[in-house]
Amino acid sequence: MTRPEGKGEDTAEFIRKLSWTPLIVHTVELKPREASDLFTEFRTVLSEASIDWLVFMSPVGVQVLFNLLRTHGNLLPSMLGNPRIVAVGPKTRQALTEQGVRDVLVPATYTSEGVAELLSSSSRLDGARVVLARSSEANESLATRLAMRGANVSSVTVYSSSLPQNDLTVTRLVETLKEDLVDGILFTSSLSATNLFRIAERIVSLNELARLLDDCLIGAIGPITAEKLRRLGVKPDLQPDRYLIEESLRLMAETLRRRESDTAAVTTVLPGN
Repeated sequence: MTRPEGKGEDTAEFIRKLSWTPLIVHTVELKPREASDLFTEFRTVLSEASIDWLVFMSPVGVQVLFNLLRTHGNLLPSMLGNPRIVAVGPKTRQALTEQGVRDVLVPATYTSEGVAELLSSSSRLDGARVVLARSSEANESLATRLAMRGANVSSVTVYSSSLPQNDLTVTRLVETLKEDLVDGILFTSSLSATNLFRIAERIVSLNELARLLDDCLIGAIGPITAEKLRRLGVKPDLQPDRYLIEESLRLMAETLRRRESDTAAVTTVLPGN
């Protein structure tokens, strides 16, 4: 499965508990912004007007912004006020809880669309001040939807997402694919899919990579990732009802076991025909 560089140990352990062998492939490198640059931008945003909503789109965004609050604690908290806090999903809410934040709202669907629906149903958005803490690679869909509903939206880039310099895990994946030793791959973001192809292009042709992936069970964490895979020439086989890594992995494990069982049944029946 794909994970950002430096992450994936907890996920690897979860995969082992499902009785599968993990191969964590690092296709994204997350880099926090320089504290001085982030402070300047965040202070500018806060000085414009009081914030009604502060939305976190990832656990990394929580960590980076709260590190900034600790280092500039004498300036930002008073400017921050008392906004309502939204986390895009359970992992982001957990990161906020670990920072001592309570009363965090989480949408029913862990996507930008889910956040937009949550804010729209929780209160009148017309004239509300919303700040999004997000990655440099995030698209404008959430900000656009909120603005269309009357919100005054500001986005603060708290970290960048880029290609990792080390391509060893992608090289290992390609080699393992060629040896026909990969049963399934879970793509955890649309960027991870794009970057896998960009990195692997140094090793194998893109058509060959798509062919190798076609022999595996392909999981997509959500619809945006699934659509990106289709554009790359890879057909996703499944995505979970809720866009969670653990739920995706359980679904993949169940599907792979069912496929193995069906294959064994066919093998057993054929000799007697």
